[in-house]
Amino acid sequence: MCNQTNDQENQGKQPAKKYVTIPGSGGKRKWVRILPPKVRGKDKTPRKRGANHGNWKHGKGKSRPYDPEKYRAWKEAVLRNNNFHCFVTGEKENIVCHHLDSWDWCVERRYDESNGIALSVPVHQKFHSIYGLGQNTCAQFEQFLKQEYNLCLPPQNKEQKGNHEPSFTTEVVAVELQTKQQEKQESLMELINSRNHELISGEYKNAGSVIVVRCKIHDVIYTTKVANYRKSRKGMICCGKARQGAATAYHNRLRSKKTES
Repeated sequence: MCNQTNDQENQGKQPAKKYVTIPGSGGKRKWVRILPPKVRGKDKTPRKRGANHGNWKHGKGKSRPYDPEKYRAWKEAVLRNNNFHCFVTGEKENIVCHHLDSWDWCVERRYDESNGIALSVPVHQKFHSIYGLGQNTCAQFEQFLKQEYNLCLPPQNKEQKGNHEPSFTTEVVAVELQTKQQEKQESLMELINSRNHELISGEYKNAGSVIVVRCKIHDVIYTTKVANYRKSRKGMICCGKARQGAATAYHNRLRSKKTES
């Protein structure tokens, strides 16, 4: 009866160790410890998740559903209104967009370009190290500017650097980005057709967009990124190998003719 009870308790439990082959050891094997689920790291302690994690934002972080295209347009509008400079330091490198009234609580201003400001990474990190992540306000940022840099935030955050009047809005930038995206999609389709290929799935959103293309010549389906497809001379491995094979055959014929002569 005891054995039966123990068997039932152990049933379904994950084994503590596993006998595995060491990669690149020529077949040598060893016992390795198997960590239980959700346990990682050198300390072998359970990872903190959800409300127990230090960066928990009360379930309102950007992992929640949001409009990526609208968010991209918001960032572009904020950067343009600041002429792609950090508002505090004037730097051009490593710039991020900061929500004055933070994303987690100010739902109505999440995509409002006047609620964003361009900052360098060090300035942005300095602000959040003082005021924390989440539940941030425009008043906090104004206090931060005054105390740390003796600066004032422009009224309604509309003052811009450079020759930008009127200010760019999220809606206007979204339309512009969508138009550019359509133009690049059309350009991509022209390239695909010129190579005698066929687009199976995917569309252009950015250079890293994944597309699935079929070669009509060799009847091969290939998955790649837009940037890689454009950079490649032939676009697909099968066409590249065919080109290389044709070039090799051509040079072999030239060598054979020289040998015969």
